[in-house]
Amino acid sequence: MSGVSIDSGGSNLDVATILNGGADFLKRLEQWQAAKAEHDAALANLGIGQDAVAARDEAARQLDAAKAKAAEIEAQSLSDATEKQRKLNDFIASATQETTRAVEAARANEAATAAKLAAADEAHKAAAKANAEAQDLLAKHRAAAEAVQKAQAALANAL
Repeated sequence: MSGVSIDSGGSNLDVATILNGGADFLKRLEQWQAAKAEHDAALANLGIGQDAVAARDEAARQLDAAKAKAAEIEAQSLSDATEKQRKLNDFIASATQETTRAVEAARANEAATAAKLAAADEAHKAAAKANAEAQDLLAKHRAAAEAVQKAQAALANAL
């Protein structure tokens, strides 16, 4: 029985087997064709597998890049939110201080106004008292002037 021999420089078929032909030769030729077809299919599948691995690797790279970008966006968002919260807290503190100062100033003005009003009320009471005393003196003066006139008229009549 002859066989097919293949060396690294190419394929060399056993010439005696080819010339003798026969069922063994055809069987081995069919096996060789089947093996070559399997080899070609395996090579094609290897290419598909390599493409699949490359696609998987690219998908993993894109996923890693997307995760990194998401982490970057999250960190930036957190930083922005923290800065905005700090500014808001500063604004609230400033507004609270200004409001407190305004309330304190209003209370001081209210107290000063109340003191001025009390002083004005006291001055009004003193003025009213002085006016009453002046009215009383005026009435007494008029009464005295009237008495003097009556006395002068009585003296003029008596003389």
